[in-house]
Amino acid sequence: QEPKNAVGLIARGKLWVSIKEFDNALADWRKVEKVADQESSSMYASEARWLEGETLVNLRRAPAAERALLQSWELRPKDDRLPVLELLLRIYVLQMRREEITLILNLMETHRPLSLEEMVLSAAGGVPIIAESDALTQLREFIAGYP
Repeated sequence: QEPKNAVGLIARGKLWVSIKEFDNALADWRKVEKVADQESSSMYASEARWLEGETLVNLRRAPAAERALLQSWELRPKDDRLPVLELLLRIYVLQMRREEITLILNLMETHRPLSLEEMVLSAAGGVPIIAESDALTQLREFIAGYP
């Protein structure tokens, strides 16, 4: 039966992921929307966008993942944004986007102390701490996932 509420759609999406039916999961999560004047709908929409972004990162679809994660960021309470920042940082490091890396690291530092790797990345001015050949391999994998 077709779920009619956010909880059912989120749960079914997770079930789809468990059997590697990623497109079905993404389709269910995209049906979860924020409803004006309903605080709980914002929470569910944020969770759906987070799950969508996380799944898209794992599928190597960076542009769509970034869009979903930024939507999740906007919908989340300010004290619950760290997971989104950490996932966005992964995307931006792989894409070697210095400005975004610096911005995300600064935002992360308002939530918790930076890890040693993050501090080195910050001190290096957003330059990824990874061999160029390794970065290119990872970037090619992300690009291969573009529709």
